[in-house]
Amino acid sequence: MPQTISSSKGINITLEDADKLIRSGNGNACLYYLCANFCGQDSVAAISKQLGWTQEKALAARTALEAIGLCDSLSSEPPLNENMPSYTPNEINTVAEGDPVFSTLIEYTKIRLNRILTPTDLRTLLGLYNHLGLPAGVIMLLVSYTVENVRKRRGETARVGMAAIEREGFYWHRLGIVTEARAEEYIREKTEEDNKILSMASLLNIRGRTPTVTEEKYLKKWSSYGMDSDVLYTAYDRTVTNTGSLRWKYMDRILESWHTKGIRTSADLMQKERQKAVSPMEYSTKDDPRAAGNATDSTSGASNVQHIQTNSDAIATENAAERLKRIRASRGNPPRDSESR
Repeated sequence: MPQTISSSKGINITLEDADKLIRSGNGNACLYYLCANFCGQDSVAAISKQLGWTQEKALAARTALEAIGLCDSLSSEPPLNENMPSYTPNEINTVAEGDPVFSTLIEYTKIRLNRILTPTDLRTLLGLYNHLGLPAGVIMLLVSYTVENVRKRRGETARVGMAAIEREGFYWHRLGIVTEARAEEYIREKTEEDNKILSMASLLNIRGRTPTVTEEKYLKKWSSYGMDSDVLYTAYDRTVTNTGSLRWKYMDRILESWHTKGIRTSADLMQKERQKAVSPMEYSTKDDPRAAGNATDSTSGASNVQHIQTNSDAIATENAAERLKRIRASRGNPPRDSESR
């Protein structure tokens, strides 16, 4: 059993953990560790309030503890059935009155959602702040991102519920998005990805609406191929020409085939098409063994016909020469030198 150090407050710490803290040389990490054990909870928001720190300072201390193995990572995936704590209205009011940062967060969320927050909304907001320990700045970015994402897909007048913000908050937590810098980076990446998807949708004449869930899956898949827009449009054009409309599965087969062949640019596609045009029989025999047999028979038949035709021409030419000789001989005309030769 590991040896422990006990305090009068009943806080126990193993010698191994104490050694890790001392060797880290990080005083803030030591204070966070002791405060977390003293308070009986590990929440960045609660610890920062207890120590009078900013949430960024508390998060840095907690990250240092993660590095030396004295606490779990914030990006650890919560259980799928995890729910926010059932805060009472009195608890919410107490936090709002005693924490100006949370009070500001409430006002900001009201503005972004354009409505008064319900008790359920406030419980969710406090859960993100206190239970998940997301800094207020990260939650503000989370709220804005979710609102813009929903309205971009459903229209500017779409009502955004806190349930959507909560789901996105848990997702961010699992990804380890717990700083404003990381949140801004994530939003930038997702915005670029969304813009690319919408651009592809416009290329396929999908305008005035956002792609459906199934359509978006296809678009994301094709986007991962890294093909030029000209290549995508060529696949679309052939799909519509051959089927009469945008058949997603048909176009998917075309692009999958091109992706397998390493086609990324218009130049790649032109080269493959040129090779096919130069030796069409080679391509057809590769794809269908029966075509190879038919091609061989056809070539052999053509060769025989040509041989017979050549022999017939030779015989006809010879007969014509002999007849000319006989005609001239009957008239008493000697054959010409060229003919005698």
